[in-house]
Amino acid sequence: MRRPLLQAVPQALLSWLRRGLLAARQRPWLILVGVLTVVPGLAALAAGLFVAVLFLIRVLWAWTVPDLFPGAVREGLVAHTISWLTALKVLLVALFLSALIAAGRERR
Repeated sequence: MRRPLLQAVPQALLSWLRRGLLAARQRPWLILVGVLTVVPGLAALAAGLFVAVLFLIRVLWAWTVPDLFPGAVREGLVAHTISWLTALKVLLVALFLSALIAAGRERR
């Protein structure tokens, strides 16, 4: 009799993990190789996402602010474009404000 798919998948995953753990006991250096290949990839992915978010902030600023505040941009009160450091500061302020809002919602 065949097992339903929902029962077969966890069993297959467990057997795959068991085989991996047995192989790691026999060759412990495999764990180090796995860590050395996964960690740089995750770090590169995080760095790429970070740069993409900063780029998105810069593009959105240059796209919206001159249209919303044309007089202030013309007089030099508001920047037409922002630097990477300023985009990072805007990101930090946005993260701080979102953390405050989330903390306020958890108290209710």
